Amino acid sequence: MPFQENAPKISVIIPLYNAEKYLEECFESILSQTFQSFEVIVADDGSSDTSPKIVKKYIPRFGGRLEFLPAKTNTGSGAVPRNRGLAVSRGEYVFFMDSDDAALPDTFADLYSTAKKFDADVIYCRNYLSCKLDGKGMINSDEIKNAMPKYDELRQNEQTFLVADDMPKRIDDLKNFRYWWTPWIKFVRRDFLITNEIKFPPILITEDMLWTLQIILNAKRLVSKATTGYVYRRRDDSMTNRRTDPNKMIRKWFESFMVGAPLIDKILGEIPFFKENPVHRYDILLFVLRNALHPMRILCTVEHDISAPEFYEIIRTEFKKEIGEHDVLIPLLCSAVNLLNINFRTLESRIVETENLLKEYRRGNLKA
Repeated sequence: MPFQENAPKISVIIPLYNAEKYLEECFESILSQTFQSFEVIVADDGSSDTSPKIVKKYIPRFGGRLEFLPAKTNTGSGAVPRNRGLAVSRGEYVFFMDSDDAALPDTFADLYSTAKKFDADVIYCRNYLSCKLDGKGMINSDEIKNAMPKYDELRQNEQTFLVADDMPKRIDDLKNFRYWWTPWIKFVRRDFLITNEIKFPPILITEDMLWTLQIILNAKRLVSKATTGYVYRRRDDSMTNRRTDPNKMIRKWFESFMVGAPLIDKILGEIPFFKENPVHRYDILLFVLRNALHPMRILCTVEHDISAPEFYEIIRTEFKKEIGEHDVLIPLLCSAVNLLNINFRTLESRIVETENLLKEYRRGNLKA
């Protein structure tokens, strides 16, 4: 449904799972916004703590602007609740927040005014605020207070601009990680998402990377903004900071590529530029593959020291049903590619070490 004039200007979509410690601060930061034309959609993912009760407690405080979407089962991914929230949203723009984060009071006003000024499909924000949990409350933490002078300076000298509709340049920027994956540093026109059928793919990890690729490659009016006002909480107990079973992690990363590669290839096939430039289409697919291989390389070397034969057995066992008659060929190719990747990175680091030693020798700091 296209945006209606009497609808809220912003739909804030929050995926929820067991965030009872942090949720109230998130809500209070939203209620304190200077821009009040918003709706908040909280999509649960099977929380087993008191988070749903906290949401219901806050419904009266939002005066009809807070909707709760309950769920009985946990999918383990932010993709499903975010998509559910988007499906019922009505705002002109969509802003995804995490339930353990917060926003400075003028965040919504700043993002919306920028969007209207540039008639933006997507606003990408290059900086945000970050702090660890310290018991004081996130926005009042010493880290945030110490960071504010520099952040205010960025705001005063705000460098916001419309990114050129130059596809090769965007591809280069993506490949060089000039766009981060996190959804909460993007402010997106809802009609743009609906028209282009852009959703988060239903996978456990890298769903935000695949979603970001879709919006960056499809946006006609992409705006780059220096600041966002978003406050990100770094948690030691988050999934990214937890060591887990290597079989499960390898399955997650490999599965993300198995789902993600065909999805991205289909999307690229519908964009005229990639139809006419198969080299760039290949570049993006290779980029998706490398993003899947990198964490597997870390798992196999730094964290668990998994050998190539062990990696082969993990792929063969975990994906036996999916790969069927190719249950030897595909795991063998995967283990070989992963081993080549590990050897390449090892060689690369040794080359850097040798170059540094050579520089020191030329300066006279080392003797032959």
